[in-house]
Amino acid sequence: MIHNIPLFLSKGWVVFKLSVESNIENGTANQYVGVMDYINLGVSFINIVIGYLLVTNYTFVSKLLKEKNREE
Repeated sequence: MIHNIPLFLSKGWVVFKLSVESNIENGTANQYVGVMDYINLGVSFINIVIGYLLVTNYTFVSKLLKEKNREE
């Protein structure tokens, strides 16, 4: 989670910057890089959300892991 927050912020900045540049100049290279940055931005956001949910619900997760450990 901590690794993905700076990545999310930097990719967000790049996507914002490219969207401003693409409004000024319509280049195909900028649009391709923008699509890849949107994907990376989305993956970073999902990782942050999953990390947040794991941290806030650690008791539930630990109970699930303990029950699976006992069954094996």
